[in-house]
Amino acid sequence: MRLRIVLCVCLIACLLQGCYAARRGAQASAAQSSATNSTLSASLSTAKVDRVTRLIQDIRGEKDVTGMVNEVVAIGKPAIPALTQLLKDGTKTERSNAMYLLGRLNVYPAEAVPVIEKKLDEKDADRVHIAIDLLRINPNSDRALSVLIDEMKRGDAPTRVIIARTLSLNPNAYKHVNVLLDMMSDVESDVRSAVAQTLGEIGLKDKTAGVAMVPVLIKALEDPSAWVRCQSARALGLIGAPARTAIPVLQQKTEDKSNRVKNAATVALGLINSAVNQKQSVNKVQKKFKK
Repeated sequence: MRLRIVLCVCLIACLLQGCYAARRGAQASAAQSSATNSTLSASLSTAKVDRVTRLIQDIRGEKDVTGMVNEVVAIGKPAIPALTQLLKDGTKTERSNAMYLLGRLNVYPAEAVPVIEKKLDEKDADRVHIAIDLLRINPNSDRALSVLIDEMKRGDAPTRVIIARTLSLNPNAYKHVNVLLDMMSDVESDVRSAVAQTLGEIGLKDKTAGVAMVPVLIKALEDPSAWVRCQSARALGLIGAPARTAIPVLQQKTEDKSNRVKNAATVALGLINSAVNQKQSVNKVQKKFKK
């Protein structure tokens, strides 16, 4: 009996020893794996740091910033602190290049936005380009939009054209449609043309805003500049069904002395008629369901 008890105790001790050894082995393996991952992470981090360092050196060396876009996109978020710091202590060119690159990142550089907004208040700041870069980073920046609208009223003709084209890409430009409509009376035909193009882009996305544009764009079809007439016709076509009151004038413009205006008017008529027919078809279907 005693022999059996001794044998059982020995067996249990062996089993416990085996389990303990297996557990220690698993812990050692896990620790080794963790150390390997940490080393790899540190290696990747070091590589990113080196790339950021080279990027900042290239910016300070005034190399072509457009050639750095792919690199800053590849680096991603780790580039943001260094570029933000450059906004604070860099030269005017370096700050401009840093803003340009921040606007090309695929991640939102939250820490850089307040710094850029402060730059708008600096004396002799290039407010237009700073606001444009800020809008590229944050399309919903009311501050940047307000700056551009303000500068559009008092800037020179090339500046007004740049701002109009920038607004054509912004989803919140519809908030300033009234200002843009006023700019259709600008003394410079290049500005009127750019504004008409912007109105068309806004009207394409926001049909409610498009309704208010139609009378002004119809009037612009009689503009002395062929480019303005062309862009106005194009804008009416993009607005679609809400611009159906422009059909008679557009029909006249298919006989315009400018070929580009003829073509734009013809395309616009096709778009408007198509939109009107589609809307009528939808209305018929809706009426059938109501019966």
